[in-house]
Amino acid sequence: MTTTQKKGEILNQMAIISDLLENINMKCARETTVIINLEKDEFERIFKLVNTKTKTNLNPKENKFTVGIGEVVYIFSIIDPFSI
Repeated sequence: MTTTQKKGEILNQMAIISDLLENINMKCARETTVIINLEKDEFERIFKLVNTKTKTNLNPKENKFTVGIGEVVYIFSIIDPFSI
């Protein structure tokens, strides 16, 4: 079985998803929220990447950080390995 590597830069992918969610055929009371649970290593990689690309000084609180793209809010958090 051959595995294919995921293509595309994460923020570009998030922007495409945001655009699709903003145009979905339903009325949302507020912004749309996407929750992404990650293992610790991946959380740290994504945090560094987003912090660098957006040139902001994000500060993860309680193993979470939030990024807004358009009307979509992404919440990244570390999954608790003991809850699986």
